[in-house]
Amino acid sequence: MRIASVRSFLLDSDSFGHLQATLESRRLDVARVEELLDLTDAVLDDQLPLDQMPALIAQAFGVEEKVANEIAADVAGYRLYPLRDFIEGVPEHIVKWGKRVEDYPQKRVGKTRITPDRLAGELAEKHALEFSDVLVKRMGFLIKAYFDGSKTRESTLTFFSRPPSIGGLGASGEKSQEVLNDVDGMRSGIEIVEREEELQDEAPAVANVALPVEEPVAVMQVAEPDDEANLPEISPSHELAAEVPVISGNVVRASQETVPVPDADASKAARRVEVAAAPARGKLEDAVSMSIEAAAATLQTKRIPKKAFADIARAAIRGVRDLYQTRELFERDFGVADA
Repeated sequence: MRIASVRSFLLDSDSFGHLQATLESRRLDVARVEELLDLTDAVLDDQLPLDQMPALIAQAFGVEEKVANEIAADVAGYRLYPLRDFIEGVPEHIVKWGKRVEDYPQKRVGKTRITPDRLAGELAEKHALEFSDVLVKRMGFLIKAYFDGSKTRESTLTFFSRPPSIGGLGASGEKSQEVLNDVDGMRSGIEIVEREEELQDEAPAVANVALPVEEPVAVMQVAEPDDEANLPEISPSHELAAEVPVISGNVVRASQETVPVPDADASKAARRVEVAAAPARGKLEDAVSMSIEAAAATLQTKRIPKKAFADIARAAIRGVRDLYQTRELFERDFGVADA
């Protein structure tokens, strides 16, 4: 999910702490919290159905069904419930798994509401379009018509470039394309409303432009699944014995109906996925450790919690956050000038 507000929530360290506490309370290895993050990433990317989370947790952590349901409820409650405007069925599954939605933070990361005129004004300012109030209002009308599908892209571009004297905006073709590209990027993150009274007190809508899709770190070649069952990939952890399964960072949905199997058959039924040049989990942790070691003097001088530093470094190395965003966080939160 590439919406900026959603990405910002997913990088919030509060949810990491809640999931670590979930594992610790059940005497499970808190270092494996990354696997729960991978699990929610797979749900958000439509690689794993929400209702299959308990089965995968039970298999990966070797816990009974009741405990797996409780862990799945916590994962959904802390990580997915605030995103309920984007994912269907989260509250119902929390209740189904034996918990109450009231037990989790009631924060709601929703779509930004904005009027056509305000959206047009923000886009005109962003793209340095020196429009009069009349042209901004006309631009808002055109954007709303394009947004709701009553005007095609081609028709909208025609009106953008048409002279103002005959109902257009007089914008260049390049600027017109850039504006509509932004509108396309906003589709999943904003809701256009007619009246100012319907607005929420939120950040400008242009902040909810979908972020560019990052290049994948690995190319996956998926073999045909065994006939007995189709399961998401299970791979061995570097920290535990080889026979203990973990949830892979690249959870692949084998079919529309994934069938769970007993632990004894997991190695036979698991899909065989060859990942070219994929970084090992051990290398990821080594890289985080090296980052902390390299910043040891700064951490000590500024009394920066190592966990907070590690969370930011780990997100950058996992590819969840790019280097520019990482540097901005270091400089903003910790005052690290040499970020």
